[in-house]
Amino acid sequence: MIKWIVAILILLIFYKKVIAPFARRMMEIPKEEWTGDIKPLLFEEEEGIREQEDNAELQRRIKKRMSLSEADMKKKLRYEAYAKTLREKMEENPKETGDIIKNLLNKNGG
Repeated sequence: MIKWIVAILILLIFYKKVIAPFARRMMEIPKEEWTGDIKPLLFEEEEGIREQEDNAELQRRIKKRMSLSEADMKKKLRYEAYAKTLREKMEENPKETGDIIKNLLNKNGG
């Protein structure tokens, strides 16, 4: 019984003196790392927010053009298909798609 108590005390001391400080050091992030990387992360987040706002604005304009009501499911499904296709085209060639949208809005008086 005394052997087990001594073994447990030795393991506890080993844990407190060796393992716990090593684990704390492994979890720390050096100051050089976390101060330099914050600005690009914030910029990417702001860019993502702007992109979401632009998408929401585009969806709002498309809904307005189509005079979409919530009751009309066919129009809603058609809008979703148009929006999905438009997003895919924007990813493939954003400049050309933007020019097409501008031309359409100018022709329709928008």
